[in-house]
Amino acid sequence: MKRLLKHLSASEESIDECLSAHGRREIERAIAESEKLHSGEICFAIEAALTPYEVLRGVSPRRRAVSVFSELQVWNTKARNGVLIYVLVADRDFEIVADVGFDGKIAPSRWEEICHEMEQHFHEEKIFKGITHGIRLIGAEIAQFFPPDPKDRNELSNKVVIV
Repeated sequence: MKRLLKHLSASEESIDECLSAHGRREIERAIAESEKLHSGEICFAIEAALTPYEVLRGVSPRRRAVSVFSELQVWNTKARNGVLIYVLVADRDFEIVADVGFDGKIAPSRWEEICHEMEQHFHEEKIFKGITHGIRLIGAEIAQFFPPDPKDRNELSNKVVIV
């Protein structure tokens, strides 16, 4: 019931409280800067809350992130090296979903470590700092396996997606 109330009280304004328009532009710039260091793709999506139906069905932030990964077609890159950073504001939760190009390269536990670091900043009311820190960490992981390629093109938008 407590989770349901948190989701019912969250709104688009919850996103605005977390990320100003300036903050969104800075996230987009951080993604663009990161992508100069590797040939992977980073996508950032933020959602205020799940629907009451989703909450009552027990949809986890992870499950929702996987769904958003699919909806945004983060998987649709030539090298299958897209990464989604998903934030569910009502649950104060970060999730990272990486495409199959990272299988056997980056351990799921490493993605979880990065999420935990980002969440720590969120709990300290420093969400923007957590996001940009996470983008840098993710970029460093991607660069180990997908170095910059002069022929690389930006396959996914760097725009912050509000789900």
